[in-house]
Amino acid sequence: MDQDVLDAVRLLRGHLRELVEARRVAVLDGRLAGVLSLAEQDSEAALPELAGVLSGEPELENWVARVLEDPHKRPPALQARSERAPDRLPGTGEPVPALRYECPLGDYAWYRLTVGERVRKCPTHRLLLVAASG
Repeated sequence: MDQDVLDAVRLLRGHLRELVEARRVAVLDGRLAGVLSLAEQDSEAALPELAGVLSGEPELENWVARVLEDPHKRPPALQARSERAPDRLPGTGEPVPALRYECPLGDYAWYRLTVGERVRKCPTHRLLLVAASG
């Protein structure tokens, strides 16, 4: 399976609460974690599994598609932050990038949008996320 797709799925796990009903979050998160675990052993077998999780979930499919379309592979909410600004200020300013954090075991990723936000723990391993390199 393509690494960008896997990264999008890792990011998706941290945004499920925004996209689906609260009662469905744990089930979907568990299924996505299973897909990521399978992808470590057999990436080709993981693709139909992922399709099975996302089928019938247009919000999730659209979210993943938007991440994959973004040149920096950012969550849609972060894309909107850097792209909106109808009344631009003079100069050539650049948006300040959000810090990406990842599970040390590799199946969860999340962007810290503000300094005041506490760094999360991986829902699978209960480990504190670490800042991604590069």
